[in-house]
Amino acid sequence: MSKNHSFQIGAVAEKTGLSVHTIRYYEKLGL
Repeated sequence: MSKNHSFQIGAVAEKTGLSVHTIRYYEKLGL
């Protein structure tokens, strides 16, 4: 996983109020 991808997840987490863990879980499910 690239640093850029991690930053994008962090940005999404900040904007949505979800945790990075939750976003990664959703990503794994294909959502």
